[in-house]
Amino acid sequence: MLAPTTRQTRLMAYVTTASVAPLAMADIQVYDGPPIGIGGSGSVTLSLGDFQLELGAGRWSNTSFNGGGGWTTCCSYIDDKCAKYDQIYQTTYRGSKWLQVSCDSGLEGVRFTELGAVIDGPQGCQASTLLCSFSNQTLIACGEADSSGFDDCYRTRRFHVGFTALTDGTPVFGWIQMDGSGWGTLEITTWAYDDSGAPIVVGALPPEPCAGDLNDDGLVDSADLGLLLTAWGSCGKTGPGCFADLDTNGVVNAADIGLLLVEWGSCDIDPCGEITCDDGDPCTLDTCLLGECYYTEIPGCNTCCEANGTPGCDALDCETQICAAIPSCCEIEWDADCAGLANIFCDCP
Repeated sequence: MLAPTTRQTRLMAYVTTASVAPLAMADIQVYDGPPIGIGGSGSVTLSLGDFQLELGAGRWSNTSFNGGGGWTTCCSYIDDKCAKYDQIYQTTYRGSKWLQVSCDSGLEGVRFTELGAVIDGPQGCQASTLLCSFSNQTLIACGEADSSGFDDCYRTRRFHVGFTALTDGTPVFGWIQMDGSGWGTLEITTWAYDDSGAPIVVGALPPEPCAGDLNDDGLVDSADLGLLLTAWGSCGKTGPGCFADLDTNGVVNAADIGLLLVEWGSCDIDPCGEITCDDGDPCTLDTCLLGECYYTEIPGCNTCCEANGTPGCDALDCETQICAAIPSCCEIEWDADCAGLANIFCDCP
């Protein structure tokens, strides 16, 4: 098991959704050690502080089928002379590779997800996603083989997995980032969890603290100035006073005071404070993450077969048919009457 380094800071993450209240101050622990290789059929142990879990990752599922085909002719030589023509056999193989993850020790649920999604509730204990698709052509001519191929499996991709774990009976929510290609190696490059039990936003990393906020209280003020003056003088490179060496020159002096005064006041630890993410669609989860808006579709939100509270539904053929009979289903709201007709005339379970 690779020994991680740890970094625990605090993150103010505000999440704007139709039904989710803003997240409170969250305690985020982030793995920032070396990449962790995954592959084969074994599990991977992830450990940060007192928290440890095992992720079944890197299991492959291959789907392939034969297609195409063709022929041509070539000489077969006997005693260095072309004696006859023979057939060249050609086969094309197409298929896909899937990445699968599963729960092992310590995990209660896993699922592939998107940046900006909120991990805050139950989920299944096995999930998979398309890693790549491929097509390879094989030619066999007169007993000799010549192969060529084309595919997108060498393309590097990034995947995110949300997870739920239990520690002392309390749910813990986190996310894992994986990078790699279908023909190469896959690695866990970072992962994070909220050790307070609060929901977590996939991709959320604590912002860098203010350089002058020496007591980590979100303010650069007289308390920090007092700490700097206490550490005044030479501190070498790793001495106890070097926390106040803001320009990292080995000395706490007037230059560091100048840097502290530049940042005087409140630290801006919430890049989403002035941003409202709302695309007006009740069927998307609208999330602000580190100053950027992400919109994730809510599965089954505007189904045709049930009253969904939105104009229209998710199946165009059904929507067109029902709205021709009841225009308000598309103009105002897909209510119980619309859903009732859909259950009669559309493909509803």
